[in-house]
Amino acid sequence: MRTLHITSWYPSEKNPKEALWIQRQIEASEGEYDVLHLQVSTGAFKITKKHQDRERSYLVSIPTKHWRIIELVTGVLLWYHLRLVYRLKDYDHLHFHITYPLLTFFRFLRTVQLRISVSEHWSAYHFNFNSTKPLSRIKRIFTDDRLHFIFVSQALANDVERFAGRPLNYTIVPNLVDKSVFFNAKAEKTPRSIFMLSYWKTPKRPLVVLQAVFEINRNRPTDQKVQLRIGGYGPQMNEIQSFIDKHEMADVAVLTGALTSEEAAHEMNRAQIFAHCSDYETFSVVCAEAIACQTFVVASAVGGIPEFVNDTNGFLAINNEVETWKDLLGRKL
Repeated sequence: MRTLHITSWYPSEKNPKEALWIQRQIEASEGEYDVLHLQVSTGAFKITKKHQDRERSYLVSIPTKHWRIIELVTGVLLWYHLRLVYRLKDYDHLHFHITYPLLTFFRFLRTVQLRISVSEHWSAYHFNFNSTKPLSRIKRIFTDDRLHFIFVSQALANDVERFAGRPLNYTIVPNLVDKSVFFNAKAEKTPRSIFMLSYWKTPKRPLVVLQAVFEINRNRPTDQKVQLRIGGYGPQMNEIQSFIDKHEMADVAVLTGALTSEEAAHEMNRAQIFAHCSDYETFSVVCAEAIACQTFVVASAVGGIPEFVNDTNGFLAINNEVETWKDLLGRKL
């Protein structure tokens, strides 16, 4: 079987660490495949095109945040590539990664005589895309009974069905962990050490963990203080740095910046605890990677996390209050 994978979220030269879990899912799929990366973002007008081996990317930046314009540009790009660039008769299967906005104008696909499936990873359905409107044009996508959905957790499946207002045809396939990288290296754990890793943006809550570590260390002697290492990057980095500076935590809180998968696995293997505080997660691949390294996880009991984090491998925080996190981290430390 030969598949054309179409995604609006994928690693690129601009952001090589974006949506690595989608790339892993594609690489683990059976049969021959090609990848079409179509992404429309907001910014100064720019078009970036690349075609290499089995992957073709067409990235467009436009100076607007207007949903309908982004939908229209995405739809035109999709129509152009499926009608004029690819020979669909060479494929057996179309697989979309991330439903919206790729499938906003799905009706033109009704003439395509191929199996069509969709992998969904996005937490936006849980929050109704941060909108108070009914968003009927997005819900309309889910009325096509030809679509078979693949969700990374039951929590996400429930969210999307609630958003769609109808039962869907779906399968649960959790995000993949590369066990050639993330495994128990039998490294010596650093005493009283915590590691966090993310693309730091809402709904992540890194300051809760920072505040909890600050409180734990308040009355501890220097040689007994908890050490926190924070990997990753993103819009919340200024807040994280400001908190560290304000509370004079430079001696116990270290920012590592962006990490390769191998560097992340090394950090997880050395840490006593992997902490992940968030208001919502469809899955949380970093928690799964930490578990693969046999590192104890303390995470928020939200979304898909409780489907694989339990009392055999971690603690679940029933809320994101500092006292709750201080208690759970302190209990393990």
